[in-house]
Amino acid sequence: METRRDLNLGLRRLTLEHGVPLRKLAEKLDISYAECLDWWSDRSLSLPLSKIRNLVWTVGASDDDLVYGRILKSTVDTGIMDYPERINPKYLESPLSYTMSSKHIVEFLELRYGAFLTKGILFKLGVHPDYFRSTQNRISILFFEDLLREYIALGNSVDNIRILSKCMFLTTEEDPNGRRLFHKCNRYKDAFQVIAESTASFDENFTYKFEIYPDKVRIISKPTEKLIEATKDPHYGSKELYHYRSKVFGDMVTLCGLPPLEMQVLQCIQSGYDSSVYEAEYSENLHLSSCF
Repeated sequence: METRRDLNLGLRRLTLEHGVPLRKLAEKLDISYAECLDWWSDRSLSLPLSKIRNLVWTVGASDDDLVYGRILKSTVDTGIMDYPERINPKYLESPLSYTMSSKHIVEFLELRYGAFLTKGILFKLGVHPDYFRSTQNRISILFFEDLLREYIALGNSVDNIRILSKCMFLTTEEDPNGRRLFHKCNRYKDAFQVIAESTASFDENFTYKFEIYPDKVRIISKPTEKLIEATKDPHYGSKELYHYRSKVFGDMVTLCGLPPLEMQVLQCIQSGYDSSVYEAEYSENLHLSSCF
């Protein structure tokens, strides 16, 4: 168990290494600037454990992370310094996704687990919550993968990932770009045409071929040359990622006002195929106008 002295030393080292202004540190610790200045000037003084731990937990870190210097610079920049644009550099390497593809997951986490925990996850990953104010900001698919892992780490199973794809409306209904992309449809055939036209607004990681028939749809997805070049892996992706992708198209029809469909996975990139193939059957005889 880390002592008060250990945490104070860790905070001093973090402040020095990352150049955190004492006024900003005082603000984040919820103490006066005078108290913070006294503490910094006199190494015999210690700040209360509760103040330090609250700061550490706010950025999604632990006591050990602070003591052993494991808090990322991007976490300090976003969670303490409040720089929305200084996100984790690894998420800016080949940023082939738009925040449109993950904003709904962030919003779902906030609704289910609260703003404090959700912000902690984002700061831990080195991404400021304000980065999602625009759904057209660029970010790497690595962020999506890491966000899914954080969701699993909260005690969820891979099967629970289906819930995330069902919550895309959290973004599309409030965002002008989302509302522009998805309009109400009375037929699945029309809804899948809308979805096919929307894919470029989410990412450039995969290409999509939609084979739309009167009673079924087949979607063929392949990694783009850009993704293969960035990852050096033609079969890139975790089981969590491909489980999400196997559900998302069947749930996206709800954005057009139709009930969700269960997509069947005919083949998957993660299993060594060059493409993933998803298929669903439907009946247009129901004449459904809306599921809401």
